[in-house]
Amino acid sequence: MLTIGDGSTNTYLGDSIRRHLWATYFQDLQTALTPRSFTCIVTNPPFGKGLKVSKVDAKAAGFTISRKPKKLASGGFEFSKSVYEEREIGILFLERCYDLLADGGRLGIILPETYMFSPSYAWLRFWLKDRLELRGMLNIAMEAFQGFCRAKTNFYIFEKVANKNA
Repeated sequence: MLTIGDGSTNTYLGDSIRRHLWATYFQDLQTALTPRSFTCIVTNPPFGKGLKVSKVDAKAAGFTISRKPKKLASGGFEFSKSVYEEREIGILFLERCYDLLADGGRLGIILPETYMFSPSYAWLRFWLKDRLELRGMLNIAMEAFQGFCRAKTNFYIFEKVANKNA
């Protein structure tokens, strides 16, 4: 951004997922990444085999999306208050972006297609439905990324739903 004359953009080095480490290792992130402070976020989180966040780190960082889901007879899901599960890093990016967006803010994010279409991720779509409204989806050609990466991905555009509890 600086090379094109945009001096208003700040870049920070840190771990945006493990918020519980910010005070110790990434103090700049504590002031830069405050809840509801962004109107637009565009991100391409890393994903692939072995890129998961442990249930211990997810719980310490306060991710509700890592709580163990239980399918209800109604077709919905209930999330445990105390049992956490290991999650793929892209899923945690969804919650981090949700937390950072102001109501009505927009999120553009590249994610594996399975998150939105696989039955095994029905719990994720349930988690999303009252938080982020899908506004658009663009298929990304498999050749767009490195040749050995055969993950089918899409670029999703979400809008943050106004928090009814605020």
